[in-house]
Amino acid sequence: MLQALSSGTVWQLGLLVFLCEAFGSYFLGLWLPQIVRDFSGLSDFRVGLVSAVPYLVAAVAMVLVGGHSDRSGERLLHIAAPATAGGFGFLASAYLHSPGLTVLALSVAAAGLLSTQGPFWSLPSAFLSGSSAAGGIALINSVANLSGFIGPYVIGLLRGATGSSHSGLLLLALVPLAGAALHYVSDEPQCSRPCRERSRRQLGP
Repeated sequence: MLQALSSGTVWQLGLLVFLCEAFGSYFLGLWLPQIVRDFSGLSDFRVGLVSAVPYLVAAVAMVLVGGHSDRSGERLLHIAAPATAGGFGFLASAYLHSPGLTVLALSVAAAGLLSTQGPFWSLPSAFLSGSSAAGGIALINSVANLSGFIGPYVIGLLRGATGSSHSGLLLLALVPLAGAALHYVSDEPQCSRPCRERSRRQLGP
């Protein structure tokens, strides 16, 4: 357990999931309905329906990305590429003025961020086992969950200072892009050959 908690790789994974997924996910959960209301002026009921669209798109993307990652045994690109797409989705949504295109951009952002979860959470078990896995995964999750405080708080400050969501969306574009860049140059564990073979047996050809 102590070895896992003192592992630089464990802390690195915590930082990366904080940047690539958790920061933006908390934003979507707390601020998406308000953003939809700002650009659409819809009623509460219709705001709820429109806010569900990015999550429906993300649900499909998560299955596709996770399945492809398991079949190929590749993890890092299946985390970094969706995180990059998520960052550009937020960037586009900050500058688009069409309600339909804005929802599309936010759907890309949600799909990108949430699709990192499946490939990412397979990484700790590639080098941790037993009690060290329990401690390491708990630490990674704890670091990631700090975004539940930091993300909404910072976005709220920016929104209060500027009176719009524009600056918050720009920050949300930069955070996953920074995380994706770290993934590209990281030394995170990959799925081993036995892991790939096990995944293929479970998923079939």
